[in-house]
Amino acid sequence: MTELILVENADVEVKLVEDKKKNLCVQIIVDNKYTHIFDSKTREARMVSEMEISVFSKLMNGGTYIFTHDGKLVDYRNSAYKGFRHSEDAIKTLSDKIGYDVAKEESTFMRRRERPISDVFGQFRAEREIFLGGLSEPFYLDIASLGEGGSFKNRIVYKWNPFDSNILTTIEVERLICLNGMVGISPLVTRKVPIINDWERHLEIVSLQIKPTVNALLQDRFIKMSDTHASVANVLEARQMLLDRSQLKSVNGADQLSELIKMTDVQSRLRDVYRDEVFKQNGGRAAASDLTQFDLFNILTETCSHTAGTSGSNEKIQKFLNKLTFDYNKNEISGNAKISQESDHRRVFFGKSKNEGDVKWLKDY
Repeated sequence: MTELILVENADVEVKLVEDKKKNLCVQIIVDNKYTHIFDSKTREARMVSEMEISVFSKLMNGGTYIFTHDGKLVDYRNSAYKGFRHSEDAIKTLSDKIGYDVAKEESTFMRRRERPISDVFGQFRAEREIFLGGLSEPFYLDIASLGEGGSFKNRIVYKWNPFDSNILTTIEVERLICLNGMVGISPLVTRKVPIINDWERHLEIVSLQIKPTVNALLQDRFIKMSDTHASVANVLEARQMLLDRSQLKSVNGADQLSELIKMTDVQSRLRDVYRDEVFKQNGGRAAASDLTQFDLFNILTETCSHTAGTSGSNEKIQKFLNKLTFDYNKNEISGNAKISQESDHRRVFFGKSKNEGDVKWLKDY
């Protein structure tokens, strides 16, 4: 693999430029060789709007920058940074042993066609479209009580950074029947492994410990989630995320998203069961909806994987999924709501009708 390039005490030229929409962006030219543009939504663009450009230029000059061999900015710290940094040799070792990868823009369409979850996983792995890290071999989880709807492929993700003395490990969970997935960001499934003497052996030991621990945790939670009502408040929170996503007006997965929104319309289905107050903000925390927590998990992972959405929308949904799965509400959920006929842990997609011919149901296999 081609080595990353470390530039120390850099000579940086700063220019203000505009994008196609006339938004203010910041261009840097490092050592008269490497160019990068921070778009209008970045911290750097906000900093330039709040300080004199000469002050910002002074801050950027003398900093430490890491680039790929073809000039893509991997990461940097400005001249005010006095914290940890790996040596050039250590960066090379981490690149070789753990890995790094640059997203290939032309592959997005094919990735989405072949494995819809790939784009979502890729978003959480990469920073500036560059993934400093690697993946474990997949390890599988089959939950007998959920049938084929309970078959999962999991991976450990290893992430490193030139300015961090630890390797961060987390997990990716893919439900195989529908190619939907969740990125583990909860403290329950993330670990920090110090990069010290014999760190490769320590990382291997941690990995061996993680796999059975994660599988046991997921099995316990998914079984309970398939038999536990989601609260009305949780379903309404999920519904709002779907409604926000629908504002994109994208044709990619629009019909599917519309059906998913209908699935979360608990107020229309349960208005005869609960008072109006239950459907107001936080009013239904302890009120049982007509969907299970596993239904809600599948609805939201399907939204992320099979409908168009911004990275911000995906991040919000993934945070909610982690809360639902790992930081679940321990309060007692009660009420007279019966589980909907649409609920089924064997279901492939919730964004399509059970009666649609192109949707397979496991009970009919």
